[in-house]
Amino acid sequence: MKALNAKMIRQLEAQLMAQRASMLEAVRAELLRGDQLSYAIIAGEVPDVGDQATAALMIDFDNEIARRHGEAMQAIDNALARIKEPYFGIC
Repeated sequence: MKALNAKMIRQLEAQLMAQRASMLEAVRAELLRGDQLSYAIIAGEVPDVGDQATAALMIDFDNEIARRHGEAMQAIDNALARIKEPYFGIC
């Protein structure tokens, strides 16, 4: 297999940067939505057991989304760091 040339590496880096920007925008949107949907708002002032369970589930779901976004951002950042290494693209 041939090594990646400089143009291919730049294209890959540009794609990763675009993915990173898109991911950041998604994270911002999730954070804004999360601010608007606090536990108290979801459950209500006098929550019953069903409201509490729904609120807890929604918060858990939001936390899982945030965790996955964090892992994806870390993977993109790691890939961008590897691109900077002098031997990147050489198999």
